Amino acid sequence: MLRSSVLVICSFLCLVPVMALGQSTDAQRIEQCRQAVLACQLQDGAIVTVAYREFGRHALVEPYFAHLACSGILAAEQFRPNFQNREFVAKWLKWYAMREKTDDGIFVLDGIRGPDGLANARTMTPDSFDSYAALYLYVAGKHANVTKGKLDPNVVTTCLRMLAVLESCKSPNGLFWNFPPHTKPAGVVPAEYLLDNVEVYQGLKEISAPLAAVGRVKEAKRAVELAATLANKLGEFWSPKDKYYVCMYEDRVAGVAFGNAASSDDGPRCPNCGGALIFERFHRIRPPPLTQRATLASSPTNRR
Repeated sequence: MLRSSVLVICSFLCLVPVMALGQSTDAQRIEQCRQAVLACQLQDGAIVTVAYREFGRHALVEPYFAHLACSGILAAEQFRPNFQNREFVAKWLKWYAMREKTDDGIFVLDGIRGPDGLANARTMTPDSFDSYAALYLYVAGKHANVTKGKLDPNVVTTCLRMLAVLESCKSPNGLFWNFPPHTKPAGVVPAEYLLDNVEVYQGLKEISAPLAAVGRVKEAKRAVELAATLANKLGEFWSPKDKYYVCMYEDRVAGVAFGNAASSDDGPRCPNCGGALIFERFHRIRPPPLTQRATLASSPTNRR
């Protein structure tokens, strides 16, 4: 986590352009963060967690953080348009699209910085499939929507593969597991996480219109359907009285309905259903107002 702190902090600082309007000091800080994130991209388009400049230095490509970096850069683009922003994201999307053909779509790469980009990379297992796939869809869709352009054909192909990954992660109850239950890494128990499901929703929402624009109407409609089902399902776990989500915990048995999973752990339990809580801090995340929930899946794309 320490190695990725520069990339993550700069990415999230880039998400404050609305608050920085008219404030020169904040605008300068945003620009500093933007430059720091741009420096993390290698010649071939890969985005690494730390911007070491010397060849031969360690280079970790963690797509989850790279997608967040692109999200921050696209936010900066909306604040102050710059060709560098659009090129940064486009290069990453194309690099990932070419790389995922040989790395099964979801991956982490650990290598070194070479003169032409990432070198001597070995593939590592990511900590989830749902978030990785969803954030690629989000960045691809956001880039197309912000630039008013069409998706690159290779990016379209990868988006369809990411949709297939999400389909494989879909739980019977409409939520999404972090790994496909039948192809998960050894020793991993599929779980349904609040944060992951929010990211899945964002990705599905953002990619639908760009897919339709390149003739992938069937897939675009499917993305809208999945987003609508997910929004409604998440709404079931929102407590208007307590103002937080009441059940976000590990689903110990693949196929068991969310809210009824048994756990042998002695950790904290949800007071409503008795499920084992995993990340209590997620419980205080507020969703959109209840009056807007029904329109989320059909309204124009929005960033969280």
